[in-house]
Amino acid sequence: MDHNLIEDKALQRLAIASGGVPTVLIRLAQNAATYATGAKILLADVDKALLIERSFLLPTLSDVDWENLRRRHNDHRLTADDENRSLLYKGALVEYNNSKDGQPWCDAHPILWDLLRSTPEQ
Repeated sequence: MDHNLIEDKALQRLAIASGGVPTVLIRLAQNAATYATGAKILLADVDKALLIERSFLLPTLSDVDWENLRRRHNDHRLTADDENRSLLYKGALVEYNNSKDGQPWCDAHPILWDLLRSTPEQ
């Protein structure tokens, strides 16, 4: 993306919020562009796009899902169980294959991180 079309901070937020998933990055950038009122995508435009993305994900998550996401956000363990499979399918959990030891790991989707930190554990 041409740096004249987006603020540096906005681009950085898009990259982090995408979780490294190219299709999510493209969708977020497209949505942010629709909110831009000037010639440049601003951080506020990206934040609006993130709220929309989050609004599609939140209704699919149960209290048990939130507990599992909080655990995975803390330990990054990718296990072959129904809970992780469900969260991966919903897009709430992201699998990564870039560890130093070559083992896959996971984390909650970055658009949920601030909610995981602000919601008390049960």
